Amino acid sequence: MKKILLVITLAIGLQAGGMWDMVKNSGLKEITPISSYVIGVQGVDIRGYTFIPDNMPDTRCVMVFTDRNFQMSCSDIYKNTK
Repeated sequence: MKKILLVITLAIGLQAGGMWDMVKNSGLKEITPISSYVIGVQGVDIRGYTFIPDNMPDTRCVMVFTDRNFQMSCSDIYKNTK
């Protein structure tokens, strides 16, 4: 019984401390955004990031984060062929 309680306590502690996210994301490559910006909306923290995925060089993605969720949209990059 004590072992089960100890395992549950450790699991909750690791989850709450962000350790699980660090372990889960440790092997991922970090992407440097092309640009980042803060959108000024009163009472809400909104951040936006623009980047080009490595495996889709003709695509630009925009991610917008708030305090509670995020939205991502990708579209083809317009190239002037003239």
